[in-house]
Amino acid sequence: IGFSKDYSTVLATHHTDEFGELCQGFNAMLQEIRVRDEKLSQLATTDTLTGLANRGHALESLQTMLTRAQRLGRPMGVLLDVDHFKQVNDTYGHPAGDQVLRDIAHILQANVRAYDLAARYGGEEFLVLCDGADLPATVDMAERIRAAVASHGFRLADGQTLHTTVSVGVYVGTSAHTTAMQLIEATDQ
Repeated sequence: IGFSKDYSTVLATHHTDEFGELCQGFNAMLQEIRVRDEKLSQLATTDTLTGLANRGHALESLQTMLTRAQRLGRPMGVLLDVDHFKQVNDTYGHPAGDQVLRDIAHILQANVRAYDLAARYGGEEFLVLCDGADLPATVDMAERIRAAVASHGFRLADGQTLHTTVSVGVYVGTSAHTTAMQLIEATDQ
């Protein structure tokens, strides 16, 4: 266990003496370590406001997907951004802005494929990594997301409903010399 760090191991014993109690205690300790590690992993990779992947996890995943796409000669798409978000915060306050970001996160999750990754890139910027997606598939997803946000009534804590839109940059490609940051910059453009 010390070497493999496999905390899912359970020590089986049929002893009912002190050795059996020691094994039970050890198994309980392993369970606590497993739960703690899972929680730490989630905290390290998840944006606390939206529940989406955070920037660090998204960039790491983007690099992995890009490397795989380059090796296989397959495309991948990247999407981004919320329009006029500063106005939402200035007009309705930061709690309302937080609610808009959470709702947009839910819309993203509902409109991406199971093997894509939706992430909060920073502030009001989101990133959707479309693994193995060609241009038509990526544009289709972008349009679904754009339309879903535009038609959504963002219900605020005070009962008001507001509407906002998103601008979605789309980039599809995997040149052998393209880096993750170049993909993001191209999408932003």
